[in-house]
Amino acid sequence: MYPQGAAGKFLSSLLMSSDDIAHFDPVIEQDKTNAKCLNYIKNHFTPDLRHWIKNEPNHNDAWNLHFISSKYPRGNNLSKERFSFLCSQYATNHFKKSTGKNKIILFPWHKITVPCFFYNASIVTITVDKNSEDWFDNAYWKKHFAVEDNKVKCLVHDPTLNPKMKRYFDMYNNKMYSSESIQKFYKKNITNNPDKKIFNKNSIDMKKLQLAHNCMIIELADILDVDRLVCIIQELSKRFGFTPVDCDFIKQAHRLWISCH
Repeated sequence: MYPQGAAGKFLSSLLMSSDDIAHFDPVIEQDKTNAKCLNYIKNHFTPDLRHWIKNEPNHNDAWNLHFISSKYPRGNNLSKERFSFLCSQYATNHFKKSTGKNKIILFPWHKITVPCFFYNASIVTITVDKNSEDWFDNAYWKKHFAVEDNKVKCLVHDPTLNPKMKRYFDMYNNKMYSSESIQKFYKKNITNNPDKKIFNKNSIDMKKLQLAHNCMIIELADILDVDRLVCIIQELSKRFGFTPVDCDFIKQAHRLWISCH
């Protein structure tokens, strides 16, 4: 659980190297090695920030749980039974094989709502701290938005970057261009991004989350600093009981990822 732009896909890519966690790539999952996982990170995180969304790891391709949304309300009210039924109907064979082997399934989540079908899930939440706020603002702006013809373009809603989601962009009228001025849009969505208040370790939402669920909160600064990141992933492994992630792999992967920014 994390605000868009807060390095959640990178953290997921590290955790997926564990033998207990299903990798998004079914080919890698068949014969998982650190070298293959590192190459996956190299291929999916590139310096081309304009096409970051197109290139970054995609859980929709891996699982095809299109009936729930990581960001919008779609699927929030599904019962556990309905969720299980829809998984049986639409989920990929890779998802079904992985759950059949009791592998941990990672699902990026950009909202504070925890639907009933995720109540028993282990939750890792990335919060935006003061030390990483400038980095977050810059990364979110450059990866998720662009300026064309003096208008702000929402790259997340660009069907050329995410063609499988076009039907939902159309269905829910997810606009690709903002009608606001660039300055007004930036102030509202970047400088005063409401997610920075919600995804703050001292917010009321975070305190409620910790009380109600098996949740571990980490700061974005923990991911930006490689030494802290190694310690955090070791702590996650102990907390949630999955096979540890190799420390040298983390350092090599971090070097590749951070250089893109």
